[in-house]
Amino acid sequence: LSAEKGARWLLEEMLADFPFEDSNDQAATLGLFLIFMQRPLMKTAPAFAIVAPQPGTGKSTLVEIASLAVHGHPVASHAFAESEEELRKAIHALMLAKMPAVLFDNIGRGRTVESDHLAKLLTSEMSTDRTLGASETRKEVNTLLVAFTGNNIAFAHDMASRVLTIRLNAKTANPLRRTFRHRDVHSWAREPANRNRTLSALV
Repeated sequence: LSAEKGARWLLEEMLADFPFEDSNDQAATLGLFLIFMQRPLMKTAPAFAIVAPQPGTGKSTLVEIASLAVHGHPVASHAFAESEEELRKAIHALMLAKMPAVLFDNIGRGRTVESDHLAKLLTSEMSTDRTLGASETRKEVNTLLVAFTGNNIAFAHDMASRVLTIRLNAKTANPLRRTFRHRDVHSWAREPANRNRTLSALV
């Protein structure tokens, strides 16, 4: 595909059902898809946060279809730990499992996310931590893509400069009642023909 046709496919077909606030949010979403594809080749990568003022706008779905289109399987979803220690353990487990991406889904409404451990991870090429229940320390190459979703969430201190925010706003009382181009966008995104076209468009 030419660059023009590739951009048209992504913005007008793949992402047609998502109510972006403006073109900056569309551009950040293209960045999300590209990093899903290229993260193993990158030394570091920002995290992505998909936020909206209300449920039903497609926050989680946006990350899920990026994973389905690029990797061919659902993204690993994880609850956001309440304590820094639990978050550290969760990240280390994901690194050991060689997960390509993790989605911290449905963070509490209006929460301000702050984590020294996550902030360090997002700017580190390597991750080192002690294995739970053992005395050994494991060092892993950091190729993890981190994403967050939540209603009206924000990021504090070092996290604020390491997260790209994608804003969705359906501007309707019931976002689930709006018209959709794809009835089941998950199934549509994983169809081989659509995956091939999406990957060609990203390239």
